[in-house]
Amino acid sequence: MSLSSRSRAWIGLALALALVSGAAGAQEPLPELADVFLAPDDPPGGATIYFVDALTGLSTVVSIADGTDFTLSGDAVIYRKTLSGAIMRVRASGAIEPHPFLRWSPDLASLDWVVSPDGDAIAWVERGTDGSTHAYLALADGSDRRELPLPAPPAGARLVPVALADKLALFVYDAAAPLATAAETPYTVVHEPRVYDPLNEAFVPFDDALPCPCAAGISANGRWIARLQAPGGNGPFALNLSDSGSGAAVRLQPPALDFRLAGDVVVSATGTLAAYSVASGAGESGPVQYGVILADARARQQWLVVSSGTVRMRPIRFTDQDAALLLADAGQGGTHKLELATGQLTRVSHRTYLGTVTPGR
Repeated sequence: MSLSSRSRAWIGLALALALVSGAAGAQEPLPELADVFLAPDDPPGGATIYFVDALTGLSTVVSIADGTDFTLSGDAVIYRKTLSGAIMRVRASGAIEPHPFLRWSPDLASLDWVVSPDGDAIAWVERGTDGSTHAYLALADGSDRRELPLPAPPAGARLVPVALADKLALFVYDAAAPLATAAETPYTVVHEPRVYDPLNEAFVPFDDALPCPCAAGISANGRWIARLQAPGGNGPFALNLSDSGSGAAVRLQPPALDFRLAGDVVVSATGTLAAYSVASGAGESGPVQYGVILADARARQQWLVVSSGTVRMRPIRFTDQDAALLLADAGQGGTHKLELATGQLTRVSHRTYLGTVTPGR
């Protein structure tokens, strides 16, 4: 799901043509490769999805009037209808259809999902109105579907999927998330992280040295687990980076920065780098201030690499062999590229990059 070399060459032309190309859902031959972008509506409520042909620059444009939780999965974008809760998917052809196996019903109190970075697999948790909980895993096309043997959450809590590695290498979930999302933080935090190996059908030991409502993330290959740590979830945050295979861990001390909240953790495939978003927190004087922290396991240091003011910049993934970091404007949309060697931050699109798909695969 990283930007292909061919896609990068055409991205400028593609984005320009997206503004003037044919109407949404125009019946053009499906591209062999399509970069997918999302533009949130202003005011919020819906979004516009762009499937941009990586070769020709032509695009299929799909407007969604009522949607949230847009996620790339397989050869489509899935989303949740805000009003009805129905789970839908948008194909590169422009077709909008109910998701074939993520099905909302009145018997459900919640349905949460997470997709692997390559988009090939999905894990989801269904919590029934009767208090029952079921967790599932499947490939994006619905094949190899299985129910996961996860213990039920404690009373007054629920299971929430956190991250799924490529090739089903690892699944991380919160075993005791509160029933209601905390309003004081813009980030998804993890209260009791648990790690499951779907291939070997076994739980992986994970030492959460300082339990807290703090964010977590994994590398795309599933080898590395990053866990932020701060007493009570009130930063600045230490970062614990552990090897899921050996259990060996490196702890990076908190940076001397006045940021109280953090999330959106991404980890490089080598486990040497991690990045996450930070915020000053509610109740501070003036508007909330945001930034991005880079953590270097080799240097044993964390430092602020982006100070974005009132704009929340969300790390997407490392790219260019870990020489750069893709970031998204979590509020207004747009994709930025940060060159780690120079600190240069460049906006590469006015829309948020979701990834690359092969239509009809």
